[in-house]
Amino acid sequence: MTTKKTAAAQASEDTTRATKAIWRRHRDAWDKRDLEALVSDYSPTAILFLNHQTYVGQPQIRKAFQRLFEIFDQGEEHIDTPTIKDRIAYITWHFSPGGRPAVFGSDTFVVENHAISYQTTASPLYEEYPVPAP
Repeated sequence: MTTKKTAAAQASEDTTRATKAIWRRHRDAWDKRDLEALVSDYSPTAILFLNHQTYVGQPQIRKAFQRLFEIFDQGEEHIDTPTIKDRIAYITWHFSPGGRPAVFGSDTFVVENHAISYQTTASPLYEEYPVPAP
């Protein structure tokens, strides 16, 4: 006996597939340190919450990622397998700055209309390696 997917189930699968594609593209841009490709993943009005700072729009997000590249180029990182469902992608990561013990962090991405509209990032790493306020 076969079961038909409901329209809602199919829509959820399609949305999850689209979010996974955005995540793969975003991760590739991060790995290559391709700032323009990375920023293009965000909607023009996207909001990035990084610890207690808020960056609104691509120009502010670009400046934040310039600093993030500087920080993450100073050590080794590992990003765990992402959890992706519908419009949400959640990751955890570990970063060892300069060979020191790893610091834990997590990010959540909300994807709307094929672009990241919201991202939250939290880690004690940014207490020692601050990202300037916008």
